[in-house]
Amino acid sequence: MKYYYTNGQNQATGPVSLEELKALLARSEITLSTNIVPEGESHWSALSSMPEFSGTLPVAGRHGVNSSSDGAIPDWAMIPVWRVEKALAWLKTILSSDFTDRLKGFSVSSGHQSVLITGALALLAAIVHAIRNQQPGLLVVGVAATLLLAVAQFAANRFLGSCAALLAATPTRTSSASMYDIFGLLLTLVGVGGLAGAVFGAIKEGGGAWLMVPAALVFALIYLAQASGSFHLKQLNVRVESDASAGEEAVGILAYFLKLSLFVVPLLFGLFSTLGALLQVAVLMVVLFQPSALEFLELMSGPFAAAGPLVGIALAIVATSLPFLVYVTFLLLYLFIDLFRAIVSIPGKLDALRRA
Repeated sequence: MKYYYTNGQNQATGPVSLEELKALLARSEITLSTNIVPEGESHWSALSSMPEFSGTLPVAGRHGVNSSSDGAIPDWAMIPVWRVEKALAWLKTILSSDFTDRLKGFSVSSGHQSVLITGALALLAAIVHAIRNQQPGLLVVGVAATLLLAVAQFAANRFLGSCAALLAATPTRTSSASMYDIFGLLLTLVGVGGLAGAVFGAIKEGGGAWLMVPAALVFALIYLAQASGSFHLKQLNVRVESDASAGEEAVGILAYFLKLSLFVVPLLFGLFSTLGALLQVAVLMVVLFQPSALEFLELMSGPFAAAGPLVGIALAIVATSLPFLVYVTFLLLYLFIDLFRAIVSIPGKLDALRRA
């Protein structure tokens, strides 16, 4: 017998066999609350109502919410579960792979533009400040910093590609996407909750507190991108396969947290590059129209006081260094994961040798 089921857009899909339904459930493409109907019939019911899937639900009885002899769970007890399942399906539709692809593409593009703008504005600020205060040394520092930023931007472009290649070269397996769905839900709650908190604080405090809202929005987008990777594991090169061992599950979860850093490094590059450009615009305005205000900035800069007009470049160099730093950190930490993977694979290899 074959069955039709409803997809994330509540459209009938199929028909598929019972084994295919089990595979879809293992990959979290459907859930126990997904509606199904046998081919040729018209009565839809939840997947959990099928005897083949009843064992995947916690059994109620004398230790549960229902003392009936068949141990069935009443519908009212599952209402929160079904609501969260529907919310999860909605989030998976909204936070799609296309969403993160567009977000990362925009971040990389705006990041490179911001780095170029930062370098040009910093050089202009250095020229104006050097001429006005007769400090030719600052002009030399400005030119050197701009050249350094150009090299750093070149390196960032290379390592952004290297991070993507490294993510594609480190496959992991899991027998179920349930753990990652939970991670995705938590990341979504943190991102949306942080943004809501910033808006609430801005409404309550007013004034400069509104400046926190754009920052909270950016970080919310980063969390939502990580949630998208958790919901759609192909983006993190995690394969859902029912024969994955417990050791592979452990390796996959450890690798998951490292892979998230590779996954969002384009967003971090765009964020810090944009902040650097905005900071450099503010410093240039000070240099041009309120040079006396630079004294405070130079005082705060301590031994780097002479480079006060170039503070935007410092943040841009941090942004362009992030892809390299994340890449190297991932490689070093993944060595331990590979070692753990080798250890947990020993029993399986010994079993294979015995059978041979």
